[in-house]
Amino acid sequence: MALLEIETLSTAFTSRQGEVLAVDRLSLQVERGETLAIVGESGCGKSVTALSTMRLLPEPHGRITGGHIRFEGRDLAGLSEADMRKVRGRDIAMIFQEPMTSLNPALTIQRQIGETVRLHMKLNKSDVRARSLEMLELVQFPEAERRLTQYPHELSGGMRQRVMIAIALACDPKLLIADEPTTALDVTIQAQILEILRDLSARLGMATLLITHDLGVVAEMAARVVVMYAGRMVEQGAVADVLRHPRHPYTVGLLAAVPKLGSSLNEGPRQSLAEIPGTVPLVRSAQTSCAFAPRCPLAVDQCRRELPPAVEVGPSHVSACWRTKDVPAMAAKLREGAL
Repeated sequence: MALLEIETLSTAFTSRQGEVLAVDRLSLQVERGETLAIVGESGCGKSVTALSTMRLLPEPHGRITGGHIRFEGRDLAGLSEADMRKVRGRDIAMIFQEPMTSLNPALTIQRQIGETVRLHMKLNKSDVRARSLEMLELVQFPEAERRLTQYPHELSGGMRQRVMIAIALACDPKLLIADEPTTALDVTIQAQILEILRDLSARLGMATLLITHDLGVVAEMAARVVVMYAGRMVEQGAVADVLRHPRHPYTVGLLAAVPKLGSSLNEGPRQSLAEIPGTVPLVRSAQTSCAFAPRCPLAVDQCRRELPPAVEVGPSHVSACWRTKDVPAMAAKLREGAL
């Protein structure tokens, strides 16, 4: 049995313009100890999937409208808020996207790490301090003991991100949800944060659900990847298979948009960065056709009329596209600059 099993999850938000379906019948699994990445453009439903799993949607405007979220066989979508609090932070923890707005500016670092420890581990004051110090040292925090009494504004962006990781790992969770854990960090600090997450996952045997738009991070960190578009899974498989042999036009577009080393405009002939025209649409109701069709160079009438099912295109590799057999040729043309 998978550690986390999301089955046909749908999540909607109420707005002045009507209901928006942010996640549309999404299904995925996270096995014990593995790292699964979810990738896609902003607005495709990645973070909403994480917030739905944690039951942290802004009620009453955001709500789960269908499906199941099973953690160790227990359906989180049906738990009371009191029961969910026992799971949240203890068995499932989350690193939020922006540490400066996620940390409380009025509380010390020790207070913020210790809050989770006191709630779930029932330790006394001295043990809470010892655990807080242990967690800062675990995430390789410089001068950890002195930093316990500092406030978030006294720390750099990389240090604040390490504090967020320390809070998330304080109770030895079985599943860590990392939502854009390297956002707004320079490349050196990014590498350090990713190395910490990779090392801790291996050392603690912890499963990780990694949410990102950076395909380089996916290649470095994850074993499997789910590509999302407009709230739905469009491709899923082993990272090596999906990145080397994509079988959905959207995945091909994402890969083509990654800047290539040595493609500077100051060296050799000018090269335009590949782009996917248009934007992710707002989905008002359950999709009955391919949402990517208006932006897809392979789209035909069937794509605009019928919702493509997820079909197996290789071992544990699935794609939801009517023209999946034509995708390799499209990818080749993009590489040659002919498309």
